[in-house]
Amino acid sequence: MPRRYRITAAEVPVHIIRRGNNRGACCFADSDYELYLALLQAMASNFGCGVHAYCLMTSRVHLLLTPLKADGCALLMKHLGSAMSST
Repeated sequence: MPRRYRITAAEVPVHIIRRGNNRGACCFADSDYELYLALLQAMASNFGCGVHAYCLMTSRVHLLLTPLKADGCALLMKHLGSAMSST
């Protein structure tokens, strides 16, 4: 079954959950968490998203973001996922 379309709006906080493939591990070492946070900080600035809170766990990540543009969170997560998978 396809995922429902998400309605996004500028300047409205969004809770994002990113899980590992088949709920497996996303981060394996402390350096993975540090890299994720560094990339999150850089890309949040690039795509105009305010980061209010985050929780990095072994198998998932929770983020509370507020985008300046409606597509800001989607672009941030797309590029962040690509950057993490290429390392």
